[in-house]
Amino acid sequence: MTGLDIAVLTPQQLRVVRLYAEGCSAAEIAAELSLEKTTVAEHMKRARQRMGHPSRRDIVAAVMVRRDSLGGGES
Repeated sequence: MTGLDIAVLTPQQLRVVRLYAEGCSAAEIAAELSLEKTTVAEHMKRARQRMGHPSRRDIVAAVMVRRDSLGGGES
């Protein structure tokens, strides 16, 4: 599923999703962003809600497609 609109995500939700897309675990994301693991899980839950409940894999794929369409760099 690549038609997902990542523009509906908050900046923090997008950071979390991007780190998942890079292969980070919830614990690594929590450490990177100075958050609790439960907060990371909550950001993913809310990201899924904002995007119509797709799977984590679908959200990550949408972020990766978006990144690739921007030339592979951070936006």
